[in-house]
Amino acid sequence: VGDVLTSLILFWGLMLLTYFLMQNGLSIFNDVTKSMSHFMLEKALGPGIDLVEGRDGSASKAWFIQGMLWLIAASTLAFEGLWLKQDPTALHSLSAWGYDPTASSLIYASTYAALYGGIGMLLIGSSLHIMPRLAGTELASERNATLVSFLWTLSVLILVVAAHDSEILGVNIFLIGTGMHALGFIAIVINLLLTISDRQRALPVPGWLIIMGMLADPISTAATIITGSIQTGAGQWLLAHMIG
Repeated sequence: VGDVLTSLILFWGLMLLTYFLMQNGLSIFNDVTKSMSHFMLEKALGPGIDLVEGRDGSASKAWFIQGMLWLIAASTLAFEGLWLKQDPTALHSLSAWGYDPTASSLIYASTYAALYGGIGMLLIGSSLHIMPRLAGTELASERNATLVSFLWTLSVLILVVAAHDSEILGVNIFLIGTGMHALGFIAIVINLLLTISDRQRALPVPGWLIIMGMLADPISTAATIITGSIQTGAGQWLLAHMIG
């Protein structure tokens, strides 16, 4: 109980500190951090950033489209998993192609596809669509957000494959997929923070709720790591509920 309370206190302390910094900036370091973040989102990617367009709304559209496709994939995987539960030999013919899934692996794969691919991408797409309008400005980098959508899709694809076999050639691909997912999430958070830093009017309460909801993931993880509670069952339970 003590670890849980300590983690919660630290979590809310970090959330309040983050809110204060977003409202007041970092004084003389504000322009420096904004310039560095803009550079990281676009210039640092080199020619890769030119692979996507930067039209207004292109980023949210890319996330919406891929999110819908992942929902279709998730429903297909879930159906196959439930089918195998009823008839274990239903997909036996696929073994000739080297694909021999189990009901549980298909259900796990559908969960990753639905939560991270479908719901996750639709929620982020909604944030990319509404935040610039609430702030009265443009998204900091449409091109980066569009490019990150494909990185996110690739990370979900790796997690779906990992649900069937977590190791390929001795490499734990769960770690690879999770790392790519974290990298994409950080890029989206930076993009949204830069967007609200350029706001032309006071950000409404829904806007603050969206950005604080996005920040709750990394801040809750940091809080449980700092307090050491992530190594206990109670800390892991708390982290799962705070992120959820």
